[in-house]
Amino acid sequence: MHRCEYGGFAGITATPGDNARILDYPEDRVWDGPQDSSFTFWKDDSIEIIIDALNDRFDVNTDSSNDPYGGHCYVNFEGRFSRWEDATGTINGQTWSSAVDWKYGPNDEIYGVGAEVPTGRKLEARFKKTLFEDPVAGNKLQNGYIMGFNIGVVDDDRQGPGANGNGSRSQDLEIQYFWANRERHQGMTPAAWAELTPEQQQDEAYLTQLFPLIIHSTGRLTHDGAGQIVFAAAPSGDPDPARMGWGGRS
Repeated sequence: MHRCEYGGFAGITATPGDNARILDYPEDRVWDGPQDSSFTFWKDDSIEIIIDALNDRFDVNTDSSNDPYGGHCYVNFEGRFSRWEDATGTINGQTWSSAVDWKYGPNDEIYGVGAEVPTGRKLEARFKKTLFEDPVAGNKLQNGYIMGFNIGVVDDDRQGPGANGNGSRSQDLEIQYFWANRERHQGMTPAAWAELTPEQQQDEAYLTQLFPLIIHSTGRLTHDGAGQIVFAAAPSGDPDPARMGWGGRS
């Protein structure tokens, strides 16, 4: 179950094969049933987040696109952040808001907390809106703004070749389950888009002919394969409208 804390939305239970897609990843594993979406957190288990801040819907992989705002990150079972080096207090890598000089901490732009609860484990992460607002584009996360968004759970059952695995499988990852994996225009990159005329950009039939619609497992990590969220006006008395957060339970 996933629950969005920002805005007080009710939780939604996702059941693969019913109201959610069964993802064919990793390649050496298949989904065994509901038990594969409920698991015990170990050291390498995490929540994976993808943000297409400008909602450009391009076919770009967020592992390599170095998005200036948004991008691709992990929050592990303790709430630690994948792109922050605790030992040095510096940013580690460029897959997350590379144009922002952000920091991780209780009073900084990003913070996360993980804890055991009676039903399993609770994980919450908070992100300041400046991580997603591009001053040049002028996008503001205000009432009615649409932003590309994807979220996944990463389950490591310690059966792979890593330091915590038993070596019985070729990959550490047991199962990876994403909220969205939409049909996308293959090859519709920023460079390819810039070559089109305004008329061509608005011609869906032409775009589909030039960039065929596809869907497969790698789409989960792209802007165009992600889902979307719509921002609503903050309720009266919101204590901190400058921040957005996510919480989840396993």
